[in-house]
Amino acid sequence: MTRPALMEGGLVVVAGLALYGAAAGIEIVLGANHIVSALLEELGKSVLILLFGWQGIRARAATQARSPVKQARSLALGAARGLSLGLVAVTVFAGAENLAYLIAFPESGVLTRLLWSLPVHLVAALTEALGALSLFHWLLGTGKLRRRLIGLPIWIGTMVLAMAWHLAANLLVSKQLAFLTFPMGVIIVNLLFLVLLLQFLRLAHLGGFLHGAD
Repeated sequence: MTRPALMEGGLVVVAGLALYGAAAGIEIVLGANHIVSALLEELGKSVLILLFGWQGIRARAATQARSPVKQARSLALGAARGLSLGLVAVTVFAGAENLAYLIAFPESGVLTRLLWSLPVHLVAALTEALGALSLFHWLLGTGKLRRRLIGLPIWIGTMVLAMAWHLAANLLVSKQLAFLTFPMGVIIVNLLFLVLLLQFLRLAHLGGFLHGAD
């Protein structure tokens, strides 16, 4: 592994841990409830994903292509790569949160939290990443005209949707779940994660680069 790749990987880990530390610290100071916690964490995750995505675009913009089509594809690839790194950083954040729970409550039952908590975080993050992708198409003027026109509303909508999703999951898991409710919820949330992951790969990587930006 090259030095730039190691530095990039280190940056992703540090960003994820920094987000967890900042969110946990603010929640402690505010004495946050389920609503504040969901809004705060999703806002932080969305900003982190946007920053990585924009950095990916800037890195590609530095390599000027003569052809406008090739330049558009290069920017699309930069956005896809940056957003993907942002999703990895969010995964680090979610892993740190679950590790903190395990340290605070060292019981084997806490491990089942991973089956629920991690995919809940990633479903929200993928929703935000898809919204960020639409926002970048709007800002950069790339992609189909219809996609560019609805870029900003889609990003706002995905932010609201991710926050509502996280809040609903928090409220649900905070109650006494029936014996069959939890495994059913785990199956549903993991299937939803896979669907959104495939959608992100299709739009960001395949649709954004291999199949062109037009």
